[in-house]
This record gives sequence, C-alpha cells and structure tokens, in this order.
Amino acid sequence: MPRIYDVDLVNMRIRMEYLNGVPLVKFLMSNEGLNDKVINYVRIMGNYVGILHRGGIVHGDPTPANALVVDDKLYLIDFGLSEILGRPPNAQDIRMLYKLALDLNVTLRSFEALHKDQSNFLFTEFLNGYRSAMGPELTDRVKSMVNRIRRMVRYAVR
Repeated sequence: MPRIYDVDLVNMRIRMEYLNGVPLVKFLMSNEGLNDKVINYVRIMGNYVGILHRGGIVHGDPTPANALVVDDKLYLIDFGLSEILGRPPNAQDIRMLYKLALDLNVTLRSFEALHKDQSNFLFTEFLNGYRSAMGPELTDRVKSMVNRIRRMVRYAVR
C-alpha cells in the first residue's frame, strides 16, 4: 500500500504517496506472455490479499487492475470497496468465509476475462500466495466457498 501522510476526518480525505507504476493487468495482457516474473507478481498479489483476509479485511476488488508494479515491487491499490470484518477469519464462520470467497471470486473472474484458457493456472498461482498468508485449512475452506458461489446460477460463467 502507498504510504499515508495525512487523514482528514472532517473533510473525509486521505493524503497519500503517489505511486507511478504499471498495473499488473498490463503485464498479464502483454505480448511477452505469462513469464516467471508475471507469475511471481500474481503469487505476491495472492499473498497480499491473504494478509488482508487474515487481518479481517476484504479488499472488495482484488483484480490485476488494482495491483500496481512500481520498481519491481507490487502494491495493492483502490480500497474504495473494502470492508473491515472486525475479526480474523475462522474456518467455522460461514458468513465470513463467504465474504472472503466473494473477494476471491472477483479475482478469478478477472483472470477469466484476461486469459480464459490460463485462468485456472493463474488462480492456482494466486492461491499459492494466498495460502502462504492464510494457511492451508482456511485457504481450502475459502476455495470451497468460491466453488459454491460459482455453482449459483447468478455467478455462472457462460
């Protein structure tokens, strides 16, 4: 995340560091293909989302368009749709797992839109990074919930 310099609660403004970088989506869409560097960025993005989820925060729009590469370092940006859940995730809390899974479903859908034929590979790499922050049990529970969400008619990929 960019450094925050000032928070003005009266005027509801945040002054933060400007990041001059390239959105991860541009790397994914480039003619160079999915090289090791890009795949590593996808894993790092998964790790960052996992760190947020582990802290009880949902990003709201964790797509490659909201991951910025600045000097070979990845930053998550645009927390306008984020939500603080108020507590760390619990493998038995179905409501929380559902919210986390909705976040990951957005990521998977963005991969499908960018690279339909390689979306499962990209999502697996993302989950590898996510797992390193969330641990295997929570990751498996959230991924299972993603699968449930995707079976619902309104979320079906056509």
